[in-house]
Amino acid sequence: MLEILAIDPRLRMTLDSNHMLQESLTDFTAPLAGMIVTTHLSDYDGVDERHWLPGRGICDFRGLFALLEAARYTGVYNMELAAPYTPRAAMDALRQFC
Repeated sequence: MLEILAIDPRLRMTLDSNHMLQESLTDFTAPLAGMIVTTHLSDYDGVDERHWLPGRGICDFRGLFALLEAARYTGVYNMELAAPYTPRAAMDALRQFC
C-alpha cells in the first residue's frame, strides 16, 4: 500500500479492518495512518470476512483508534456490518474502544 500511495502525494486510502489477512490491523495501519481518509470498520475471525461488531473478533480496535488519533484523523468512521446488527449495537460496540 505504501508503494501505491507513493505514486502521487494526492492519493489517500480507505482502511477496511475486515481485510487484514497477512498482518495485524495495527501493524498495517501504523505507517499509513496519516493517509487514511475514511474507514470501513467491522471485526472478523482472521480467516474470512465476517462484518461482525467490533470486539467480537480479532481486530485491535483500541490500538487502531490510538493510531488514528495520533495521526489526527478527522475522517469518517463507517461501520460495515452484516445483519442482524442494529445502529445502536454498532455505536455501543464502538464506544468501548474510543
